[in-house]
Parts: sequence; structure tokens; C-alpha cells
Amino acid sequence: MVAVSMDQDAQRTVPPFIARNHLVHLPVYLDPNQDFAAAFPHYGIPMTYLIDSAGDIIGFVEGTVQWDTFQAQRFIDYFLAAP
Repeated sequence: MVAVSMDQDAQRTVPPFIARNHLVHLPVYLDPNQDFAAAFPHYGIPMTYLIDSAGDIIGFVEGTVQWDTFQAQRFIDYFLAAP
């Protein structure tokens, strides 16, 4: 899992957010020119993508998600079980 920020002022806002939320094991990439956004369709922010080992999008969620819930784990498990 990685996080990508497309904010114009990400250099200033993202590091405090990471520290405040103790996200020490989450790689975060800054994309103020939105190069990442050009490569992936997005319908809102935040967007979460599940990408397989070939680099293909196999699932996505638009909006905020509580990833520490049973429902979120079932969502991930569904895509992990797909052929």
C-alpha cells in the first residue's frame, strides 16, 4: 500500500499529517503535477485502487474508507481471491 498526494502544497501539508497520524510504515508519494492522476481514472478524491502484479486496476473505491473494518477486509479478500 502506498499513498499519493496530488495537493499543490503537499510538501507543506503531508509531512505533518503523516506525523500526526503515526503513519511510519506507509510510503507516501507527492504528485503536485498530477502525473499519477493522468494514468489512473478518478471520479473523486480520495480514491483507492487495488492494483494487481501486472499493474492493472482490479478494483477501486471512491471516497473515504475505514480500512480497519470487517467490510474493508472482505472487499480486499474478494479481489485477492479473483483469478
